[in-house]
Amino acid sequence: MAYYYSNHGGTATGNGAYKDDGGRYYGQETVAMPASSSVSREKNRWNWCATVWASMALFLCPWCFLCNYISVTCLAHAYADHKSMDYERKKYKMNCGIGWLVTSWVLGAIAVVLVIVLFYLTFTAVIDLQVFADLLRQLNYPPSSK
Repeated sequence: MAYYYSNHGGTATGNGAYKDDGGRYYGQETVAMPASSSVSREKNRWNWCATVWASMALFLCPWCFLCNYISVTCLAHAYADHKSMDYERKKYKMNCGIGWLVTSWVLGAIAVVLVIVLFYLTFTAVIDLQVFADLLRQLNYPPSSK
């Protein structure tokens, strides 16, 4: 506990006591004050990590633009709530923003995998058709009428 000394106003008598306007003497009182908790300060600290990731995702992952936009908006509102010291709403909006951010990254990863798989399938199908066409030409199919 932290302690501070208070007086009740009036004039000092030189021995640590104070005399108010009514002639009463007051000594210095020790009043207990709760110490500020470092845990509460750490809990209410703003973390820029999610905001930076959401901003990067907004530009780097165009497939999930809507999810990224919602994420950045939620995180901006969470920052405003943090600045106004409304930590309950900040926590809710921060979790919502992080949820949309994770959703956008997962959907973006799925989109990238689908693009790679579709490109691979299309590329191999074209090669297979060319190989099949060469095979048919070697077999002289369709037969030419001579």
